[in-house]
Amino acid sequence: MQHRNTYQRSRFKKRLLSQVISAGLLATAATSTLAGDFVLVGNQISWNKGAVSGTATIAENGVASEINLVNTNNVTTLPNVTFSLEDYASLSDTYSLGIYMEVNSDSGNNQVEMSLGTVRVTTVNGSITSVAMVTNSGDAHYRPVEVNAQKVSGGSTLNLSASFAAKANMISNPAGNQNQVTIQVDNVVSALSGNNGLFDDIIERFASNGDYSYHIGIQFLDAADNNATDAELGTYDDDNNFTASNVGAPAITLGAPTLATKFPSASYITGEFNIVDELPDNGGSTGGGGGGGDDGENVVDDGTLNTIEEDNAALDNAVEDAINDGGEVPETVVTQTRDAVQQSADAIKEITDAISGGTTVEPNNILEAARRIAQTVKTATTVINNSSSETRDEVEETTRQAVQNLVTAVNNLKQRGVELNTVQQGTLNTVVENMAPSISGLARRSQTQEDVDAQSARLNQLSETLSGLNVDPTPEVSQAVTESGRAIQKRKAELAAGGPLTDQGVADQFNTNPGFRQQGTATAPPAPPAAPPPPSTTTDSITSRYGSGAFSAVTGQLGSQSAIDNSGTPVTAGLNGTYGSNMSGGLAGSGVGGALGNAGRPGNTNLPATGGLGGGLGGGFGGGLASQGLGQGIGGFGGGNAIRGLLGNEREILAATDTETKYSAEYDELTGLFTINLGTETYLATLRSVKPAPTLAATQFDFMPDGNAVFIDKGYAYILAPGASSLVGFLAATDGQSFTPNVRADGSFYLELTETERFSGTFAFENMRGLDTDACVTVSFEPPTQEVNSAEYAFTMRCDDVDVSQRILPYVDAASFLNSVTAFDLDVSFNRVNGFVTVEGIGNLKPSFFVREATAAETAFHTANQDDFGLAYMGEDVNGDGKLDYKVISETGVQVLYAAD
Repeated sequence: MQHRNTYQRSRFKKRLLSQVISAGLLATAATSTLAGDFVLVGNQISWNKGAVSGTATIAENGVASEINLVNTNNVTTLPNVTFSLEDYASLSDTYSLGIYMEVNSDSGNNQVEMSLGTVRVTTVNGSITSVAMVTNSGDAHYRPVEVNAQKVSGGSTLNLSASFAAKANMISNPAGNQNQVTIQVDNVVSALSGNNGLFDDIIERFASNGDYSYHIGIQFLDAADNNATDAELGTYDDDNNFTASNVGAPAITLGAPTLATKFPSASYITGEFNIVDELPDNGGSTGGGGGGGDDGENVVDDGTLNTIEEDNAALDNAVEDAINDGGEVPETVVTQTRDAVQQSADAIKEITDAISGGTTVEPNNILEAARRIAQTVKTATTVINNSSSETRDEVEETTRQAVQNLVTAVNNLKQRGVELNTVQQGTLNTVVENMAPSISGLARRSQTQEDVDAQSARLNQLSETLSGLNVDPTPEVSQAVTESGRAIQKRKAELAAGGPLTDQGVADQFNTNPGFRQQGTATAPPAPPAAPPPPSTTTDSITSRYGSGAFSAVTGQLGSQSAIDNSGTPVTAGLNGTYGSNMSGGLAGSGVGGALGNAGRPGNTNLPATGGLGGGLGGGFGGGLASQGLGQGIGGFGGGNAIRGLLGNEREILAATDTETKYSAEYDELTGLFTINLGTETYLATLRSVKPAPTLAATQFDFMPDGNAVFIDKGYAYILAPGASSLVGFLAATDGQSFTPNVRADGSFYLELTETERFSGTFAFENMRGLDTDACVTVSFEPPTQEVNSAEYAFTMRCDDVDVSQRILPYVDAASFLNSVTAFDLDVSFNRVNGFVTVEGIGNLKPSFFVREATAAETAFHTANQDDFGLAYMGEDVNGDGKLDYKVISETGVQVLYAAD
């Protein structure tokens, strides 16, 4: 949701959680009081708070419109919620329903998850005659009220689990109007607060202005007369047709065990609240259907989307029947597919045309269109690969256009930085899950490496959209992306070999052809990582390891740390396999791997031009941490997203146990660093991404053209960048000088020195065997004293506490440099031991650390000579040593690559 209100925030004690509970419970009761096919009359919930009232409307997808509630100074005044219920199943029975509700603060990691007992609902021919809480603990379906809550504030995390008896006064309905239900929210909050004094601390965060999302669910437990076996929440239309909510189950994560086991098949609705000091001009209720609010235009209307969904259902059945009948899809079904794909392609093109024209498209419109069109594309891809019809080629061409536009539309959400609520995140996961096999299915039909790479790039974009929008991928999504990545690698291998290959044949290509291995790894989509932890979590973890003494500026911010997730115990995740040469030898050669058409995930070129090293590097740094930048920096350098995805998906690699020379690694959860042992040498590295590899590929260690190491094992490729000997010291030092490192996807970094100059560097791979890097907390920096084109030209980061030092090497600033050079059919590689860039036919070049603003003449040269990647190369002897150096000119500046010996 886009946060548009600018209302003044104020604190009060219990009122907001009461409002949140009312928002949920009202809907909850509404839903819980509904068994069979339960709806709220009018698909609405009424809110009454003094003279202010508002109405939330629930859309057919189960998403309630956004609600604004006015904050007041009277902490005892709670909003009343009233609604009327109907059972569209028109059954007569007595239902026992478990109620679930959760509330999340959109502005921080604060949430409450609650099992709100059992509600018993009696219906006669669909009319509700009574609603009551089950309070008798001897009842077979009695449930106590259970609450799991979390509050994050000032760098500390407070967790609370509480349980208390269900009380009758939590729900009421008036005599003579039994289907009208009122939730006594004040009684619910009083019971929660009185049960545990710490609960006040939890709800204090929910008692201030802000934006909140919620889920409410009902779990069918029993029907006394067995006339129903389930209960669904939903809505009805003008023709009185019931539509069940399609809101997916939320991620229930708090407590041990979590409440998820009590709601295995619950039906949910969801929505959002804004707590404000003043209502907007349109009163107490805003939005219509919830999710992304009204930020933008609806380009494709609901009628078109519903038609696409109906046609999808018919097409799916036809294709499934055809496949089951013999595998070949007949012409009639191919024609049906053609028409369905054309309809979907036209719809998504409407959206991309609107985006290209400068229109801001409403996020829900993009996502709901993408969800339906992704299903069309998935079915069409099945048809394309299971038909010999002459119409097949037409279907394929239209499908390719639809895929390209769909990826563009979804990526627009990331470019805009849209904040997705839980429902929207689920929709995006569904889109990616369906698109992944569709894209690899199209790659199976590709006849050139370039087209396969184009399909892989689209899968890359979808994977990165998930991480860019902080969406946790479902296990199904991660598996779909990984399997599709392997299928794309297989097609690349087949094109290189000139014919079909078995899985072992693909692995043989991967094992014996370094160029193919590096290219196949670089272009493969990263496994979608879990969303990153908040910076405060990392800051707490680092402080728990090193103490707060080195970070005097934030000592007062840490407060009471009642719950820190990371214990500091290293996790062994070994890199297991023999290696042919040490890291220094492997990196010091003239090149590490032949041509590379695509260097993997491009660097972040959209980061703001702020922060930097400045001249202070020469004088050395010291001092404490001045802001939350440490937590953010750890997350950037540590590759926390990727490693959380790695460990969370149980792709651990066991350390070696035999007597052969092996490499192994230990992962430190606190710093995000791997300690890699290569025989007699030890290196620090950060995991930048995890990519698919052929499942039968041999365990091996290699280097990528960007200078990063890659470890391949058990069907995955782990991309490792050099890590800092003291990441804590480095970040504390740079932060103390108001310089914030901006970390690129490949592990290199840049810092803004002034408005017109920045520093671009990378940590070097250094042998740290026998050195106590854990004891290194504060660092200073020594400037280079060698010639700018020498292998020794580097800054040195030296630990003040122990005898540990590490070089910082210059690094090419332009994120598209590798792609630009390889487009000239030249092999290029970076060396993260000496900082050289080796270009075929040119030799070794040493980048400058500094990127400056272009002169007028350089800007004119760039305009006249830039390539497809936005770079221009101007040859000039910059340092007067008689060798031809190269200026790399981009829209963001000029960097010199000095010719070396």
